Amino acid sequence: MDVDLLVVADHELDPDMWTELRREATRIDIRRGDADDPFRAVIRLDRAGEFPVDVLVGRFSWQRDVIRRAKAVEIGGTKVPVVEAADLILLKLFAGGTQDLWDVRRLLDVVASREAVAREVDTRVEALPRDSRDYWERLRRGDTT
Repeated sequence: MDVDLLVVADHELDPDMWTELRREATRIDIRRGDADDPFRAVIRLDRAGEFPVDVLVGRFSWQRDVIRRAKAVEIGGTKVPVVEAADLILLKLFAGGTQDLWDVRRLLDVVASREAVAREVDTRVEALPRDSRDYWERLRRGDTT
């Protein structure tokens, strides 16, 4: 289990931003992506005895829209913005890894209204690259290969 946070600002890439967490014995690994990577960077925050946190630094306006649509949910006494199911599917399609695509199929299997969520994805998927859209089209047809 881990926690993923999506941001679209660049200041997270400044190593000085993480100084306080380093003082608290948190290991911070900033991995910058190249132009072909789905994210500008992934920053792994890891502290002994706790679940790791990945900060995904987005680079596209559609990712900003995903954040705007997120709803506040109380988790452990703290309100945290959580993306909608359709937006989580977009993020997973965009990441495009084997596990991500498996996650999309499983998420569709467990959402309360599969078709409503799928229609939401249909209205937003054009913002994604061709390979992400192609996978979504195959999934909608029932072809999960």
